[in-house]
Amino acid sequence: MKSLMEFLARRSKTEIFLISTGMLLLIGIFDFLTGPELGFSIFYLLPIMVVAWFVSRRAAFYASVIGALVWLLADFFSREWFIPLWVYYWNAVLLLGVFLTLTHFISVLREANEREKERARTDYVTGIANSRCFYEQAEMELQKARRYRHPLTIAYMDIDNFKEVNDQKGHATGDRVLKGVSETIRRHIRSVDLLARIGGDEFVMLFPETGPEEAPIVVKRVRSELMKVAQAQGWPITFSVGVLSCREVPESLQKMVSAADRLMYQAKSSGKNTVCYEIFPAPKPAAPPLPPEPSLSLDSSLSGGS
Repeated sequence: MKSLMEFLARRSKTEIFLISTGMLLLIGIFDFLTGPELGFSIFYLLPIMVVAWFVSRRAAFYASVIGALVWLLADFFSREWFIPLWVYYWNAVLLLGVFLTLTHFISVLREANEREKERARTDYVTGIANSRCFYEQAEMELQKARRYRHPLTIAYMDIDNFKEVNDQKGHATGDRVLKGVSETIRRHIRSVDLLARIGGDEFVMLFPETGPEEAPIVVKRVRSELMKVAQAQGWPITFSVGVLSCREVPESLQKMVSAADRLMYQAKSSGKNTVCYEIFPAPKPAAPPLPPEPSLSLDSSLSGGS
């Protein structure tokens, strides 16, 4: 069962619908060949349930109609001739009602499950990704960067003086600060960039295909916009950021995050409201110049040859 779920999870919605439709047709053929003595109606439920869970409510409606029609045709062509036709139509309508009722409940369950999964991956205050979601998505970005040898940059940011805002103006104001910061960052980064709230007042950003040359420009723009919002709202905060730009992907995501976190604390300890950059791997020091080769004078060369 687990392998079947994994197989379906890797398929596109169109593929799942076509596979399920094919299963309904096969079940209808077996239903016809075995005759009216054996009931096959329960087997029609499995493909319809698969569509309801993996595709959509509308697709499950179409699958239910297809299943009811296939069942009607199989039952009709293998029918006992003394039974009136309206009985087959009546049974098909009842079966369709069962299919639709089941798909409705499965769709409701699936949507509730998706909402719950989304809540588990979303920060409840800001609405952006939480640390769990960030690590899942960032790991995929690292694999992509490693495969195609693309650079990437991670920025770890802490809100300076955030504790004072909470203590002096209350947690409601603190939550507004967090929301304002996350919304500002989200407006000024690309859709492919990742943003997450990692801790109480700590945010992490991952910039795919961004190397040491582009990283200072991106981070400077984001910090500039954040300072404008903070000043406009009267929030007594600044921002300390640690930035690690990778020409090559580190061996693990955790080491990358830890390095950016270390740089952020370095920025805070150096007076806050600043950015500390680092490049991975560290640039190799330039080789010292070679000493000049000794030159022979014309006189010494002539004397040496005599």
